[in-house]
Amino acid sequence: MASHRLKRTMRGALAASAVVVAVGIAPTTPALADPELPANASEAMKQLQELAKETEKLAESLHEAQDDLDKKNADLAKANKEAEDASRLGAQAREQEKALRQDVDKVAAADFEGARLSQVEALMTSSSPQVFLEKMYVLDLIAGDNKDAIDKLHATIKQAEDAAKRAVDAKDRAQKATDEAQRIKAELDKRDAELKSRTSKVKAQYDKLTADEKKKLKGPEDNSVIDIPGNSGIAGAALQKALSKRGSPYVYGDEGPSTFDCSGLVYWAYQQVGMTLPRSSSQQARIGAAVPLNAIQAGDLVAYKGHIGISVGNGKMVHAPTTGDVVKIAPLQSGIIAVRRVGVGS
Repeated sequence: MASHRLKRTMRGALAASAVVVAVGIAPTTPALADPELPANASEAMKQLQELAKETEKLAESLHEAQDDLDKKNADLAKANKEAEDASRLGAQAREQEKALRQDVDKVAAADFEGARLSQVEALMTSSSPQVFLEKMYVLDLIAGDNKDAIDKLHATIKQAEDAAKRAVDAKDRAQKATDEAQRIKAELDKRDAELKSRTSKVKAQYDKLTADEKKKLKGPEDNSVIDIPGNSGIAGAALQKALSKRGSPYVYGDEGPSTFDCSGLVYWAYQQVGMTLPRSSSQQARIGAAVPLNAIQAGDLVAYKGHIGISVGNGKMVHAPTTGDVVKIAPLQSGIIAVRRVGVGS
């Protein structure tokens, strides 16, 4: 996974979700992913925002593709494991089949050589009722052993056949997963090249801004002390990690430890507390449990069309906003399309 991590393949790429599945919260505008520019914003600032929006969409498609690639690689590993297990069980069943066939052959040979007597023969050759009963008991034992051996043989043959079918099916799924992973990887490489080109344009446009414009774009910072509820579990622990990165620069495609994009901050924060989330914001907005707007609490993921952050309570969240800004606390805005609760009570 490390070799495919976007951090290493697309330093400077922008992450933001292009499509997020709604969870009962109707989307409104404006979305937080599009920073609210000052009323007197210059043409350069407006052009920067437009460039950033288009780059965000491309970057999110890269994160989505990376999540898909990770899933296909996991499917591939699972299918290969199942194929190996099925092949091993099949081999064991075939070995057992050989041994059981030998037992059946021995019984058949003994039958042929006259080792078994019919009931009539047992009756005719018995000197007393007691002797007859003893011979019948022996005949029942032999018949039972023969039936058990044949039943075991048939069951083992079926086991070997079933294992062979599972192995073939698993290998077929593994091949399909491999083909799909290769296709996604080729698409990743293509989008990565395009994204790098777009990222350089965004940076060039940002560099055109004056110091005052950059300050306006960045906006105010909130250094409030956040009281995290003690029962917020992993979500609270992840929030604490995210808050520890306030002031860290926003860098497209980064997931820490010193620079972040929006989904990269969420990904990194949860990774620090032992939980690996999807890398894209749209996938992050699908995990955990849906939460209504009026029940948002500290630690909940708050998703917009093209953006995601972590609620700190009191109508605010910590997030990595956009180019030229830093990880910070900011008020929630309109445009929320999903609130998800992850890892509470864990």
